[in-house]
Amino acid sequence: MHARAPHPTAPARPRARRDRPAAASRRAPAARAASSTAAAAAPASSSAPAARALTVALPDDGTPLELLFHPPAAPPSIGAAPRPPVLLVHGSYHAAWCWRDTFMPYLAKRGWPVYAVSLRGQGRSGRRPAPGLDAEGKVAGTLSTHARDLAAVCEAVAAGFGEATTPSAAGTPSRPAPVVCAHSFGGLILQELLSSPPPPPPAAADTAAAGPSAAAAKPPLPLLSGAAYLGSVPPSGNKAMVGRFLRRDPWLSARLTYAFITASFARDARTCRACFLAEDAPDALAESVRASIASHLSPLRLIDLQDMSRRVPLARPLSAAVPSLVLRGTEDGVVDAEAAEELARWVSGDGARGASADSAPPAVRRVEIEGLAHDVMLDVRWEEAARELAAWLETL
Repeated sequence: MHARAPHPTAPARPRARRDRPAAASRRAPAARAASSTAAAAAPASSSAPAARALTVALPDDGTPLELLFHPPAAPPSIGAAPRPPVLLVHGSYHAAWCWRDTFMPYLAKRGWPVYAVSLRGQGRSGRRPAPGLDAEGKVAGTLSTHARDLAAVCEAVAAGFGEATTPSAAGTPSRPAPVVCAHSFGGLILQELLSSPPPPPPAAADTAAAGPSAAAAKPPLPLLSGAAYLGSVPPSGNKAMVGRFLRRDPWLSARLTYAFITASFARDARTCRACFLAEDAPDALAESVRASIASHLSPLRLIDLQDMSRRVPLARPLSAAVPSLVLRGTEDGVVDAEAAEELARWVSGDGARGASADSAPPAVRRVEIEGLAHDVMLDVRWEEAARELAAWLETL
């Protein structure tokens, strides 16, 4: 399904490279911390407060989704505008756990309320296929059904789910809409959400007694303050990327594609490093990530790939008004530079449906981090990615 790119020897490049609108004024990337490789690699911190585990029930069929919440370290000062809540969305073979010890405390310490969701059938979420899918099909959902689920979670986050707020605070001008930050195939689900209104749930589902639901009646699209795509699959899907990697290194591409098909990275730390982490990731980090994947691995695949192949390339976004970040690492062997360029063009709103002739395109920032691999939230250089994400969030 995916393949890791070879790592050719190349001249040293700046640690982080940005392509941003001329109007944007940002400081240069911060210098890389002079810490040991082992310290930089460790995703967990024993002194960091733990995220709270919540459960939100989907309105379609009451399926419970795992939703981690990390409150901001301190509330905004009197008179200061509150920061938008950040919703982190994982990709295949991962779940909310992958953000828990890195991005969640990093952003919460800087004042953002941070959520991380485990999508349907993944992590600690209910392992029930989306309504209308074959329960024996071993697939959690399609792009469309996951987009519908994500819209519901966005509304729960916008309403302050799990926070010490009153219901009247939801939707008021003082409460910003959420920012969705999505990784890998989670990014493709976010693109689906922004390009098509979520389909209505099957009429047969009656969830009156299913407990608190994630959302009530939904508008065609959730209101977002921003969208960040971290090592995201582009709107054309992954087929073209796999072909490019195959032409660059047929043997390596075939070996790692087999690893994704068989999930062998859940059994072997070296394979886990090859698929998700940089070559210089310590053995202890590779084993930790492998063990986390194995302990949360679901029998349900995240996305119906046959359905996806029929859906892509995705239509242009319905709105050209969502500020966006497109970030990848130079050592990402799942999503290549061409895919990031394609995605940046797509989110730029060029030809977006519903955009008027004189409407301004959204601000789109592109960042490429030297030495960072596919798992931007777990790799040895995760903090560089979190720093770039926080710098972009400051602009919203």
